[in-house]
Amino acid sequence: MGRTNIDIDDELMAAAMRASGLKTKRAVVEEGLRIVARRERLRQAIENLAGIGWDAPPMQERHFAEDGTVYYDDEK
Repeated sequence: MGRTNIDIDDELMAAAMRASGLKTKRAVVEEGLRIVARRERLRQAIENLAGIGWDAPPMQERHFAEDGTVYYDDEK
């Protein structure tokens, strides 16, 4: 594990510690780094899904007749 020295605003650190409930500055910094890395992974996942399309109507629009026939609201 590497060592890095950084200057962090004391008020910002105190606010982050209160908000997160974490007890050490190191834990707060590491959690912040995890959040940023996770946000980027999620952004990439969403970007990868963009454009795949979905053409099936939502389930709540489907109706099932007693004989098993499926129809949609716009087919009534």
